Amino acid sequence: IFGVGYQSIPIFTWVIFPVTLYYSRSAWSNLLPLYIANLFGNVLALLGCFNLDPTPGYADVGFLIGIAAAINILVILCYAVDHWAYNSKSSLIRIYTFPFLWTGAWNLLAWYSPLGDFFTFSQAGMLWNSFRQIASFGGRAMLDFLIAWFGTVIVETLTSGNENRSQGPKNGYGEWDDVTNKPTDNDDMPQTEPDHSNGKQPLKSKIRSIFTPLSIYCLIFSVLLAYGGGQVSIIKGSFYQTSYSNYITRDVVRAGCVIGNTDGTGYSLSDRQYWFNQTIQLANDGAKLVLWSEETYQTFDGLDEQQFLSQASSIASNNSIYLALSYINNIGDTFENLMTLIAPNGTVLRRYNKAHPVVGVEDQPAGPNVLQYVDTPDFGRIGLGICFDYNFPSLIDQAGQNQVDLMLQASWTWGPIGTFHARGNSLRAIENGFTMLRCGSQGMSGVFTATSDSPYQQQFATLSNQTLIFQLPRLPYTRTTYTVFRGSFGWICLALGLLSLLYLIISSVMRRVSRRRSH
Repeated sequence: IFGVGYQSIPIFTWVIFPVTLYYSRSAWSNLLPLYIANLFGNVLALLGCFNLDPTPGYADVGFLIGIAAAINILVILCYAVDHWAYNSKSSLIRIYTFPFLWTGAWNLLAWYSPLGDFFTFSQAGMLWNSFRQIASFGGRAMLDFLIAWFGTVIVETLTSGNENRSQGPKNGYGEWDDVTNKPTDNDDMPQTEPDHSNGKQPLKSKIRSIFTPLSIYCLIFSVLLAYGGGQVSIIKGSFYQTSYSNYITRDVVRAGCVIGNTDGTGYSLSDRQYWFNQTIQLANDGAKLVLWSEETYQTFDGLDEQQFLSQASSIASNNSIYLALSYINNIGDTFENLMTLIAPNGTVLRRYNKAHPVVGVEDQPAGPNVLQYVDTPDFGRIGLGICFDYNFPSLIDQAGQNQVDLMLQASWTWGPIGTFHARGNSLRAIENGFTMLRCGSQGMSGVFTATSDSPYQQQFATLSNQTLIFQLPRLPYTRTTYTVFRGSFGWICLALGLLSLLYLIISSVMRRVSRRRSH
C-alpha cells in the first residue's frame, strides 16, 4: 500500500521484492495468495485514482480493481517464471530471469498499453535524486531493473546454503527434478570430495567467494549511483569548484501559467475574456511565454475556435509573447483536447491534439502519436504535450530524438494524483535532455530540467483559477546516453528474459527425455 502508490515510502518499494520473491519461491501454491495480495495492495495504494469530484469517498473502485487485476496477471506471470527459474542449477538464471522479465514486461506496458508507465513500481524512486538521474543513462527501465534485481540478489544471498533447489546435493552431482521438487538420484556418479589437503582454496572458489551476487550488485549499483550523483552534484561548467557566477546561466526569461477551473466551468464568453485578461497581466509582469493549464477553455465548433484563436493571436502580437492555449474543441458528438502555440507575431505555430487520453476518464478519440514541435528564435525548438502524454515514452522519446530544447506540458490532475504524476512525468526531461515547463491544475506546476534537483528547478502546488510566474532558463538540449541508444535497455531486458524462459523450457524438456530414455 505504501510502496507503489500515491503516498509511497521508498524503502517499502525496495523491500517488496525480496519479501514477495522469497514467498513465491517457496511453493507454487503461494502464487495465488501473492496475486490476491498484490491486487488489493495496488488498489489500496491507488484508491483515489478516479476521484474527479473532491467530495469524500472513492469513485470507480470496481474499474480500478479491474485494471489492477489485468496488470497483476502480467506481474504474477513474472513471479511464476521466477519460481521455475529458482529450480535451475545456474545462479545466473536464478538471479537474472526475474529482473529481465519484470523490466521487459513494464517496458512493454509503457510503450503499448493505454496506461503507459503510470503504475510502475519505480515511481517511489522519484524521491531519490541520484537514483532517478540514472534514467539519463538507461531510462525508467533501468530503475525498474535495479529494484527487481535487488530482490533476487537478496533472496539468493539468504538462501545460498539451501539444498532444496537445483544445485543438487553438496557433492555437486545431483540434478533437480522440476516435477517432484526433489533431487534426482545419480548413483552412477563418483561420490568424491574436493581435495583441499594442501590447505589452499582453489582459485575458482576464491574468485566466487569475492564476486558474489551481492557484491556484484553493490559494485554496479554504486557505479550507477556515482554516475547519477555526479550529474546532480556537478552541473555542466561547474567543475572544479567554479564560482557560481561563472557557470549559472544568465539567459533566463519569465514564463507564466494560467491555471483554469477544475469544476467544469470557465467556458463562457465572459470567462474567455477573463482568461485572456489573466494572460495580459502575466505579460505586463514580464512573462515572454504564457501556458494555460489543460482544458482551461472550451470552444463549441470550428467557427467558435477560429474566433477564439483570432483573439488569442491579437493578444500574443500586442504583448509580444508566445502563447500556448489549452482548450477543448467540440466536434459534433465528440471533442478534441488541444494545445495551440501562437508566436509573438500572432502566427499559429502548432495545433496539437492530445495523443493519449486518460483511460476511464476521457473518451474522446486520440490524436496521432507524433510529437509536435517547432523551431523558434527565442526558445529554440519547442515541443508540445498534454498531461497523460508524458507517461508514454513512445511519444515523448521523440523529443530526445529530435533534440527538443523546451517541452510544454499542460496538465489537469485530480484527487491525490498531482504530486505523484508530476514527479513521474519529470523523468522524461531527465531521459531526453530537455527543459520542461509544466502548468497544471490541482497538481504541481513549475520548471523541470534534465538534471534532477538542478539550481534551475522550481515547483509549486497549484489548485485552480490562479496565475504563476517562473524563471525559465533557456537551456539547450542535452544529449543523454538514453537518447543515443534510443531507450533500448528495456527491450534488451525483454529479449534476455524471453531467452531465459526459452532456456528453462528446453532444459526441462531435455531432462524429461533423458529420464525416459534411462528408464
